[in-house]
Amino acid sequence: MYCRCNLCGRLADWLVLFYDSVEDKKYATTRCDECRDKPEPQLDNKVPYNNISLWYGSWAFPEYRVDSLDSPIRLTYAEVRARLSPDVIFLS
Repeated sequence: MYCRCNLCGRLADWLVLFYDSVEDKKYATTRCDECRDKPEPQLDNKVPYNNISLWYGSWAFPEYRVDSLDSPIRLTYAEVRARLSPDVIFLS
Protein backbone atom coordinates (compact mmCIF):
# COMPACT_ATOMS: atom_id res chain seq x y z
CA MET A 1 0.00 0.00 0.00
CA TYR A 2 1.07 3.56 -0.51
CA CYS A 3 1.15 5.60 2.66
CA ARG A 4 -1.11 8.64 2.69
CA CYS A 5 -1.03 11.61 5.04
CA ASN A 6 -3.63 11.13 7.76
CA LEU A 7 -4.53 14.85 7.64
CA CYS A 8 -4.72 15.80 3.95
CA GLY A 9 -4.53 12.48 2.05
CA ARG A 10 -1.44 13.34 -0.03
CA LEU A 11 1.42 10.86 -0.40
CA ALA A 12 3.20 10.64 2.97
CA ASP A 13 6.95 11.01 3.33
CA TRP A 14 7.09 10.81 7.12
CA LEU A 15 6.12 8.54 9.94
CA VAL A 16 5.38 10.87 12.86
CA LEU A 17 5.41 9.58 16.43
CA PHE A 18 3.46 11.16 19.28
CA TYR A 19 3.78 10.50 22.99
CA ASP A 20 0.96 10.85 25.50
CA SER A 21 2.66 11.36 28.87
CA VAL A 22 -0.62 11.14 30.80
CA GLU A 23 -1.53 7.72 29.40
CA ASP A 24 2.11 6.70 28.79
CA LYS A 25 1.30 5.59 25.24
CA LYS A 26 3.02 6.10 21.89
CA TYR A 27 1.13 6.76 18.68
CA ALA A 28 2.32 6.75 15.07
CA THR A 29 0.80 8.19 11.92
CA THR A 30 1.87 9.08 8.39
CA ARG A 31 2.28 12.66 7.20
CA CYS A 32 3.24 14.60 4.09
CA ASP A 33 5.92 17.33 4.18
CA GLU A 34 3.36 20.11 4.65
CA CYS A 35 1.54 18.39 7.54
CA ARG A 36 4.57 16.82 9.24
CA ASP A 37 4.83 19.26 12.15
CA LYS A 38 1.12 19.81 12.71
CA PRO A 39 -0.45 18.55 15.94
CA GLU A 40 -2.63 15.44 15.89
CA PRO A 41 -6.37 16.18 16.33
CA GLN A 42 -7.14 12.60 17.42
CA LEU A 43 -4.84 13.10 20.41
CA ASP A 44 -6.19 16.47 21.54
CA ASN A 45 -3.59 18.25 19.40
CA LYS A 46 -0.48 16.75 20.95
CA VAL A 47 2.72 17.77 19.21
CA PRO A 48 5.01 15.17 17.55
CA TYR A 49 8.12 14.03 19.35
CA ASN A 50 9.83 12.14 16.54
CA ASN A 51 9.76 12.12 12.73
CA ILE A 52 11.10 9.17 10.76
CA SER A 53 11.70 9.43 7.02
CA LEU A 54 9.73 6.88 5.01
CA TRP A 55 11.48 5.37 2.02
CA TYR A 56 9.36 3.96 -0.75
CA GLY A 57 11.17 0.74 -1.48
CA SER A 58 11.29 -2.73 -0.09
CA TRP A 59 11.92 -1.50 3.45
CA ALA A 60 10.55 1.44 5.39
CA PHE A 61 13.74 2.89 6.80
CA PRO A 62 16.96 4.04 5.11
CA GLU A 63 19.32 1.39 6.45
CA TYR A 64 17.14 -1.29 4.78
CA ARG A 65 16.41 0.58 1.57
CA VAL A 66 16.82 -1.38 -1.67
CA ASP A 67 17.84 0.79 -4.62
CA SER A 68 17.08 -1.77 -7.31
CA LEU A 69 14.93 -0.42 -10.13
CA ASP A 70 12.74 -3.51 -10.07
CA SER A 71 11.97 -3.03 -6.38
CA PRO A 72 8.31 -2.09 -6.02
CA ILE A 73 7.60 1.46 -4.88
CA ARG A 74 5.44 0.50 -1.96
CA LEU A 75 5.62 0.26 1.76
CA THR A 76 3.98 -2.47 3.77
CA TYR A 77 2.42 -2.14 7.19
CA ALA A 78 4.39 -5.19 8.30
CA GLU A 79 7.71 -3.55 7.40
CA VAL A 80 6.89 -0.47 9.46
CA ARG A 81 5.50 -2.57 12.30
CA ALA A 82 8.68 -4.67 12.37
CA ARG A 83 10.78 -1.56 13.06
CA LEU A 84 8.68 -0.06 15.87
CA SER A 85 8.19 -1.30 19.38
CA PRO A 86 5.02 -3.36 19.86
CA ASP A 87 3.49 -0.76 22.18
CA VAL A 88 3.10 1.85 19.40
CA ILE A 89 -0.52 2.44 18.40
CA PHE A 90 -1.14 3.33 14.74
CA LEU A 91 -3.67 6.07 14.00
CA SER A 92 -5.74 5.84 10.84
